[in-house]
Amino acid sequence: MTYYPLTTNQFGYKLPNPDNVVGVDISDLGEDKELYRYNFILKNHRQADDYSRFMTFAQTFSLPSGSALDLGTRQVMDVDEWLRAFALLSLCGIGDSYTFGNNHNLLLYLRPADQKMLAFPWDMDFAFNQSPTRALIGDQNWGKIENLPANKRRLYAHALDIIRTSFNTDYMAYWVAHYASFAPGQDYSGALAYIQQRTASVLSEISNAGGNSAFSISGDSLITTSNLVTLSGTAPVQVQSILINGVPYPVTWTSVSGWSIRLPVGVGTNVLNLAGCDLNGNLLTNFTGTVTVNYMGAMPDPAGMIVFNEIMYNPSMPGAQYVELYNASSSVAFDLSGWQLQGLSYTFPPGSLIAPNSYLVLAANAAASSRLTA
Repeated sequence: MTYYPLTTNQFGYKLPNPDNVVGVDISDLGEDKELYRYNFILKNHRQADDYSRFMTFAQTFSLPSGSALDLGTRQVMDVDEWLRAFALLSLCGIGDSYTFGNNHNLLLYLRPADQKMLAFPWDMDFAFNQSPTRALIGDQNWGKIENLPANKRRLYAHALDIIRTSFNTDYMAYWVAHYASFAPGQDYSGALAYIQQRTASVLSEISNAGGNSAFSISGDSLITTSNLVTLSGTAPVQVQSILINGVPYPVTWTSVSGWSIRLPVGVGTNVLNLAGCDLNGNLLTNFTGTVTVNYMGAMPDPAGMIVFNEIMYNPSMPGAQYVELYNASSSVAFDLSGWQLQGLSYTFPPGSLIAPNSYLVLAANAAASSRLTA
């Protein structure tokens, strides 16, 4: 964000006050780093003058809402860390920070281990400044990312967790009294009133969005001629992952409450026991269900069906190596859980699958591979 004065003295020199500001959202400003330089200042390694990582990151923020935005942002940023940070920032009613006022007071850190951006809000002196009934999600491009169904329900789950642990009057009453004890004349009781109002508003927002929906499964019995089945249902936002017979299959969140899971089943009768888990992967024993699936078809040998379709072993871009697998079966999905690629020292995690006539890419660095093949 750039500050600029509005007046001058009698000699034509600019006066510091009054002033105005102009800010730029995190967005695609093009391929010239000079267009980013004065709004997004490098703090470390400035002598390298390398904006390439930031530019790739910023450009994803301009993608239209949908699957491309979801996939693109997960490749360049730790979305969950951002959601946790902004859940706290929003709960506290910060009034002068990115998405909640001017486009500033946000530090970004590129984590060396995976080259993903982390969000570090700072200078949060305008606390308890926003209306206590304001929505959790702010404006700007980050708000668009927060509103993606999986992210929105994750944000709500983080907000509930923070409310449960610290952002509540029972916990904060001690700190209000503690600070008042060595700051005579200061009255911090207004913070407790704000926290109470803000908590009530957030709980109402989550409920109205469907965040307290019951855990349910659409149907408890299924007969199919395809071994790739789709289960669906609803879940409250406390449920962040779903185990099926102890295996965490990937969940597609279609709304704040709606979910679907695709998984391969074996020949004959398959009893599938579902259980929800919380933010930290802890089992929620009160959110469970069972589905019985009868698969009437056959299961072919995967040998000859799962093949190497492409190997990029020496790319022009560092970190862009990848291996592409292809399932040549037109009708059968294969469960890849526990499969190994010896040359890559890679073992597929539980819940991995490859659908019929589908490709699967294993990339050394997803963002680099995407740039290479774009």
